[in-house]
Amino acid sequence: MDYSKMIRDCVSYICRHANEGLTADQLGVIQSLRGEYLSYLFSCYYYGYLNSYISEVGRAAKKENYSRFVPKERYINKNEIKVSYKKIGTFKIRAFPVIKEPEQKDRPIETAVESYEKQRYSMDEDKREEEASVAFWWHDEEYRCYYMQGMLCKDGEQMDESAEYIRFPVKEYVVFSKRCTRKNSLAEELKDLVYYAHTAWWSEHKDAQDELGYNFHCFYEGKAYYCVALLEEEKKEPENKIYSVETWIDYIDKNLMGNLTISSLAKKFNYSTTHFKRVFRMYYRMSVADYIRKRRLAAIAEEIRLGNDYMEIASSYGFKTYTGFARAFKKEFHVSPAVYSKGMFEVIDLKKYYAQYKNKLRLTIVEMEEICMIGHTVIPAKGAEVDIPAQVSYWMGREFPCLKDTRFECNIIQKEDKIALWYQEEDLGDIEYILGPVVDSFDENIPCEMIPVKLEGGKYAIFETEKPTDEEDVAETIRMYTRCVFYGWIKECRDRVDLSRLTFERYENGKMYLYVPVKY
Repeated sequence: MDYSKMIRDCVSYICRHANEGLTADQLGVIQSLRGEYLSYLFSCYYYGYLNSYISEVGRAAKKENYSRFVPKERYINKNEIKVSYKKIGTFKIRAFPVIKEPEQKDRPIETAVESYEKQRYSMDEDKREEEASVAFWWHDEEYRCYYMQGMLCKDGEQMDESAEYIRFPVKEYVVFSKRCTRKNSLAEELKDLVYYAHTAWWSEHKDAQDELGYNFHCFYEGKAYYCVALLEEEKKEPENKIYSVETWIDYIDKNLMGNLTISSLAKKFNYSTTHFKRVFRMYYRMSVADYIRKRRLAAIAEEIRLGNDYMEIASSYGFKTYTGFARAFKKEFHVSPAVYSKGMFEVIDLKKYYAQYKNKLRLTIVEMEEICMIGHTVIPAKGAEVDIPAQVSYWMGREFPCLKDTRFECNIIQKEDKIALWYQEEDLGDIEYILGPVVDSFDENIPCEMIPVKLEGGKYAIFETEKPTDEEDVAETIRMYTRCVFYGWIKECRDRVDLSRLTFERYENGKMYLYVPVKY
């Protein structure tokens, strides 16, 4: 990731919008970063602080003379920097957030150094040189970013409920340190190391850095070190490799143990974070974060079934804390990891399920004309935890109140013709699950609560069960379609699926059909 260009772009943006009263948080939104992380990068590239620079440019702009307020970039003598390569084994940190007060957002490194020095000098003199403090940028399971700091955990150490216990896996690192005697403060030395790593070293070794690895700062024996994760040789990719939409999930699946973040994925695939999230949801019917979490949990569940320890496995797959992992696991599988590990559960083997049930589905390829439908939101954008089968079962035999006494109402038993799908209005980021009747055309009589949608014509693969009616088993039918079609047939026929059109369910005369757009 070219942080140097990012920071220079920020400086240019500040100068162009000097009169707008910008803040670090606002600039962070533009760059898809937290404001405090952007402030950290700024102070590593330039002397001074981001918010101070913004204020200085703003004051100068009032006098219409601020071109001279270009921040002073750091100058590093390469001969002062020591670069070494080291394989570091697994270690665990008992960590706490560094930034606790608003005024610390601009100076996270200084705050970490102050904490380290205070803790160091409170120790007995003979122990000072033995303790190392580690600081790092870390995101939790909800992808909120924090600057954390802590000490190495020792065997048998009593757990502190107020701390986060974060495990770093075995990894090759390039370690930056200063050769010369320290002249500046420890914080300034660390900033010099980060600047050198992100500019001089990165320009020659950009293919060597593992962007999914965990970089960290280390304070040891009164000195500062910056450790950057390196990519394993077999995982290096050809320069300028182009990723298509179809390869996104393949890349994610191969890197589930890495430090996957939405911003890093967006940059890798050459999208802005906002647009990447929007396109991903449109194609894969779920958010990026949900997909990563579900794939990691599925991989962990497979490891547990093989008899491996779930606490060790969870940390390997990016769950930094056991509490966060246990909560996510129970939400996904409805049992705790401890119960799951004892085999007290029913596991759905998707491959086996697909092999068993795929022949119970009828598949027809049909050339269709355009379909018009009007849909009502049954699962809003923020309602990802709502049970889709339950919602569909409920509304399959009912009408929305806004359709009562209109031409769209259908009260005849088994004469319904409704469509349900994930829908995104143009230029909006949120996707909602809507359901409603098929109509001949749109007119001014459509209730304002209903969303008119035109489904493109073309070839569709239509799936249905062998049963004459699905009314009594709507929920199970939906699960069967999800497991057999989305986890089976679509994977087998990925090249045949047309991702430019929408997939949808249709409920007609007591039967449920799944329509998947295909190219041929």
